[in-house]
Amino acid sequence: MHPKTEKLFQQLEDSRNRLISIIQSYPQSVSPVKPSPEEWSMAQVAIHLAITEIQILGYVQRKLLKGELQDSNLRSWLRYMVVLVALRYRKKIKAPKQVALPPEGVTLAEAIAKWEEVRGEWEKFLTLLPAGTIHKNIFKHPLTGFLNILQTLGFMNEHVCHHIHQIHRIGETVSTK
Repeated sequence: MHPKTEKLFQQLEDSRNRLISIIQSYPQSVSPVKPSPEEWSMAQVAIHLAITEIQILGYVQRKLLKGELQDSNLRSWLRYMVVLVALRYRKKIKAPKQVALPPEGVTLAEAIAKWEEVRGEWEKFLTLLPAGTIHKNIFKHPLTGFLNILQTLGFMNEHVCHHIHQIHRIGETVSTK
């Protein structure tokens, strides 16, 4: 694995472990409870993150097989920064249409198992990713356009961190009911 992707992958793993640890700090009975009918439970947030990573991995694998990757440029970097700022400053972002909504009734154990499985697939993919592709546009984010693999991993990490705040809010809301 390229040292830059390895560092970003480790940050991504740290964020995932932190989110799971926060969920597990609440009583087990809290993770499947939705604060309101239109909001997600903690388990649904976790499976949403796993599903999103599955979708991103599938996309980048197809894009890599297709070949003809373009170099990333200043415009892609600026678009990447816009999405990072939105996620960091906890702007409520409606999930794009392409993102599958989390299923009802998913358990935390199922969500964690699926997330661990996809992370293993990501690790294999990044280990085999040719070093010459790290600055090539490989993922088309639905809001910002094309990102290279470093930006994609950075987005994924910020996405997890964005949902950590949601987990805290859900925990506080559900625990007081």
